[in-house]
Amino acid sequence: MVSIKQRFYGHATQAGLMASQLNPATYCGRYTVVVDEDIEAHNLHDVVWAMGTRSDPEKDIIHLNQCQSSRLDPMHGEDTLYNTRVVINACRPYERIETFPAVAQTSPELAAEVRKKFPKVFEY
Repeated sequence: MVSIKQRFYGHATQAGLMASQLNPATYCGRYTVVVDEDIEAHNLHDVVWAMGTRSDPEKDIIHLNQCQSSRLDPMHGEDTLYNTRVVINACRPYERIETFPAVAQTSPELAAEVRKKFPKVFEY
C-alpha cells in the first residue's frame, strides 16, 4: 500500500508502478494499491473503502505481466521466475480532486450513542 499527496496528473499511477517494482514488492508481490494521504495505508478497512469509492476498475487497475518473482512464489512454474502484478489507483481522480465529494463523517458522540443503542449491529 502506498499513500501519497497527489501533485500532478498521473502521479498516483506513477507512484504505484514504481512501488510495484521495488525489492520488497518483487518478492512474491501481487498487488500494489495507491491511496490519497487522508487514507491510512496500513488500515486494510480504509484501503478497501478507498478502492470501492475512489477507483474506476476500467481505468484504475493496471496489469503488469512478466514481473520479477521468487522461487518461493507458488504461482510461478519450474522454468520461470515471472509473475503478474496489479496496480490499483484508489485515489480521487486528480482532475476532480478539488470537487470530489467530501467523506461523510459523524461526531464521536453520535457514533457512541448509536453503538450503545444497537450493540449487536456493531459486534465483530
